[in-house]
Amino acid sequence: MALGKQVKRYRLFHGWKLEDLSLKSGVDVGTISAIEVRDSKRSEKAPALAKALGLTLEQLLDESADWTAVAKAKVTWGQTMDLPESAHPIDSHVVNDIRKELHRPPYWPFTVSQEVFQRLLSNEDINNVDTFIQGIVKTRESDARKSRRIQP
Repeated sequence: MALGKQVKRYRLFHGWKLEDLSLKSGVDVGTISAIEVRDSKRSEKAPALAKALGLTLEQLLDESADWTAVAKAKVTWGQTMDLPESAHPIDSHVVNDIRKELHRPPYWPFTVSQEVFQRLLSNEDINNVDTFIQGIVKTRESDARKSRRIQP
């Protein structure tokens, strides 16, 4: 099981630079680069890398199967997407479920398209927007809790 080769394979599949995977996984760019270049067989950082890539550790290490559909679905729709972790990538019902999820229109509250948003903004910009929105949501939740306390 060549961890380095698999990390690079799925990183490139997602179209990510080393910096992108670093931001998503919390693993230093230099560490990811070393894992890929040395084609490391194991690393304590493997679980974080697998999760960021949309895979379980077992799926990431499985060189005999193509888990790109699962990785794409989980990265696109989030780690909470209900995919059976034991499912083999060629199970037709899993593939059909993934296709349905990928074609479901996402909720997008902005006037600019998601494609333009992702193409033009850096990961740092996107993280800043996310942080800003989280701040607004927390403020609104706090305001709502306060107003419920004030009313009898």
